[in-house]
Amino acid sequence: MPYTSIPERGLELFWVLNPDAQKFASASQKDGDLPSSQPLKPGLPVLVLIHPAGGRVQGWANQLGDPRFSQHYNLLAIDCPMHGLSRSTERDEHTLEDSADCVIRVLDELGSQHYSLWGEGPHGVNIAAWIAVKRGDKVQSLILATPGWRKEYGAGKPAYEFRFLFTFVYNREPIPQVELDKVTCPVLLLRGGADPVVCPPSAVEEWQRAFPNARGGASIHTISSAPNIISMCEGNIVNRIASRFLSEALA
Repeated sequence: MPYTSIPERGLELFWVLNPDAQKFASASQKDGDLPSSQPLKPGLPVLVLIHPAGGRVQGWANQLGDPRFSQHYNLLAIDCPMHGLSRSTERDEHTLEDSADCVIRVLDELGSQHYSLWGEGPHGVNIAAWIAVKRGDKVQSLILATPGWRKEYGAGKPAYEFRFLFTFVYNREPIPQVELDKVTCPVLLLRGGADPVVCPPSAVEEWQRAFPNARGGASIHTISSAPNIISMCEGNIVNRIASRFLSEALA
C-alpha cells in the first residue's frame, strides 16, 4: 500500500491514486484491503481530495467513482495525519499547517507539477488553503466545501483519544490574511443551505472576502437542501458543480 514516510514528524501518510472505484467503494477499512494505487495518467490534471475531520480516503468514494472525475483527472486521496490508515507516533503538538506540510510532501514525492485541491470541512479546507499559500505556483484551482468560520482560536494539543482528531481542527489559528492574499487561482466555496451552524452564510462570505486576488473572484454556491459535509452527503449535486468549475478553471 502507498505510504509517504515523514520521519522527522513521526508520520507515515497513507494515500491512494486512481484506485479501481468499484473495488474501493466496497473495501474494508483494514490496511492492505484497499485497492492498489495506479500510475499517473499522462496528460491529465491532478485533483487532490482532502477529507473532513474524522474522515478518511474512503469518504471520497462518490468522487473517485464518478466518471466526470475519474476519466478526466488523476485522483489523489490522502489520509491526513492522525486519520485513517496514516500512522503516527506521539507528538507534543500538531496544527493544520503541519498537516498541509505533510500533504505537500506526498505531492512532492509524486512529482506533481500542478494540481487542484478539494478540501471538505474546516479540516480539509484549511489544509487546502495552506497548500495554496505555500505552493501558489503549483495550485491551479481550489474547491472549499463547508469551510466553516476562518478562525477557531489557538493551537492543538493531542490527548490521543478520538477527540484529538477534532482538537487541532477547532482550536486553530486562522491563516493570516497576508498569506491568503497570495492565492491567485480560481476559488469555489460550497455550503449546504440546511446547515445554519457549522457553515452559515456569514462564515462562507468571510472566506470569500479572504481571497481578494482569486482569479475571477472567489465564488459561492449554496445547495439549498444540503447539510454540512456536502461532498459526502450530496455527492452527485456537488460533483456536477465541482466538475463544471474545474473545467472552466483549467481551460
